[in-house]
Amino acid sequence: MKKLIVTICVLFVVGLLVYTCPTQEMHKQAVTNVLKQYVKEEVFNEKASDSNNAIAAFIGAGMTQMACDYLMDMEVKSFLVFSVGYLPSIDKHVSVGVLNHVFTFGVDDVRKEVDKMFPSDLHGKK
Repeated sequence: MKKLIVTICVLFVVGLLVYTCPTQEMHKQAVTNVLKQYVKEEVFNEKASDSNNAIAAFIGAGMTQMACDYLMDMEVKSFLVFSVGYLPSIDKHVSVGVLNHVFTFGVDDVRKEVDKMFPSDLHGKK
């Protein structure tokens, strides 16, 4: 009887994980939200004292849109109970999804990757 209850519980949990495995669209939305937050922080932290906030916001929105277009190449591999999103062009895993939630890298991780990609440093540090 105990084995039957344990088996039913395990099957229920596995079924729940399979049913709530996030889709590719959910991965793209989660990564896009992190990129938007990064652009917003970078543009408004550096341009907050300028009177050209509207121009900065426009440029930031354009940069975000370019990043989102870049994400169209994002691939999501489903492993039945969880899924992993990655960008094949740079061979990096960028998200993990389980239980209808997508976990992504944070804004600080984006900042580190941008610093690696552009060593000329966009932040004014050497």
